[in-house]
Amino acid sequence: WTAKIESGSIGVDMSDDASVISIGVANAGEKGDKIFILNKEGNKLGEYKAPHPEYEQTGNFYQPDVTPDGKYVAVSSGCPDRRAYLFSGAGNLIFRSEQLTYDSPVHKSAISDDGSLMAYSADHMQGKEILFLFDNKGKKLWGFSSSEDGTARAVSMSGDGNYIAAGTSAGHIYLFSKDSN
Repeated sequence: WTAKIESGSIGVDMSDDASVISIGVANAGEKGDKIFILNKEGNKLGEYKAPHPEYEQTGNFYQPDVTPDGKYVAVSSGCPDRRAYLFSGAGNLIFRSEQLTYDSPVHKSAISDDGSLMAYSADHMQGKEILFLFDNKGKKLWGFSSSEDGTARAVSMSGDGNYIAAGTSAGHIYLFSKDSN
């Protein structure tokens, strides 16, 4: 099948059996940037646009990450929204974080296989947090900042959620335990 969405996708991921397919959308103009969640038949399970009535563009939704069983979808947003999100595979919003950066996007998301932990990487000012770890209730567990790095545009999490890796524009690769930043 083929599905048409309002504008260009900038990220897509799906569950192992393709029962949940998530698409992050950018530059949707007057319709705003959105996250779409479809099933494997191409039917829309949900869509979400960040609420920012004073802006036409509400913030790109970047690369989503879907759990293997399709129960959870983690995704992050750009300016002016700059937040971390978690949705159910059915398309329901579970949490929307506070704004995580001052004026830069939250770029990537990674989720553990069971959906209990999510990591989000961001652009920020040097010395400010560029990596965040949340639980699936929306509680921020920790953040990481570096005086040498202002941008983390890559993040990955081990399937069991015990380890988080991040890469920065300054060329640093970091490995964290879920227990400490």
